[in-house]
Amino acid sequence: MPTLRLKITKSKERKRAPLISNPMRKPGQSLDEEIDKVLNQDAFPYMLVPLIFIAWVSLQWWNWHHEVYSSPILSSLIILGLIAYCLYKLIGYKQRIERLQIRRNRKRAVGQYLELLQEKGYQVFHDLMYGSFHLDHLIVCENGIFVVETRTYSKSKQRGSKVIWNEDELVINGSNADKRIILHARAEAFWLRSVIKDSTGIDFPVKSIIVFPGWQVATVFQKDNPDLWVLNPKYLSEHIENLPKLHSKDDVMLISYHISCFIRAIQN
Repeated sequence: MPTLRLKITKSKERKRAPLISNPMRKPGQSLDEEIDKVLNQDAFPYMLVPLIFIAWVSLQWWNWHHEVYSSPILSSLIILGLIAYCLYKLIGYKQRIERLQIRRNRKRAVGQYLELLQEKGYQVFHDLMYGSFHLDHLIVCENGIFVVETRTYSKSKQRGSKVIWNEDELVINGSNADKRIILHARAEAFWLRSVIKDSTGIDFPVKSIIVFPGWQVATVFQKDNPDLWVLNPKYLSEHIENLPKLHSKDDVMLISYHISCFIRAIQN
């Protein structure tokens, strides 16, 4: 006579990831993500389709050689045209990726300059994206709060290429730059100031900085404390250290904590 056996099973313990929140973003991470999108989503079909066409045409020629089908010359010409179009698109994507890589490398270079500031106790954040705002770098220290925006321009082959900053006018290699660059930098600082105020309840001033890696930058006006700087990034530390201290160490930790919470919240 068969016996009835009861099997007692224990419910599996649910596990969770050791990291509750995402890590902070690194310099140029958004450009890495855009490069990955161009490669894997935009360009990939144009790399795959020619291979399929070549395999299909090869099969047609093999069948024709064995007198199975008629001559595949017409279909081959059509496929060659489609392959040429795919190559044209791939060349465009290649050029786009190269431009993105240049911008990413410049942002990373600026990030390396900012790592030197971290050794001095400065709090540094990278690649903050929210809505239409994209802040390349943030610096929080006793001397102030700074939004750093990296601008990438190709230099002329002739010597003497420089950037001239004249309060409300930016001249790059002899040509007036788009005024939206200045307006955008100031808007980013105003937005960050409002974010910090909403989070901490305290209105801390925020300064805008536009950096041009590899460029000679000249300032042709005298003002004790302008709301916006235009610099070569290697002089960033010197300019910040020359400012008087505005915040206590407790304020720096408070501001940094609320910024990090805001970044983690929008990432999640």
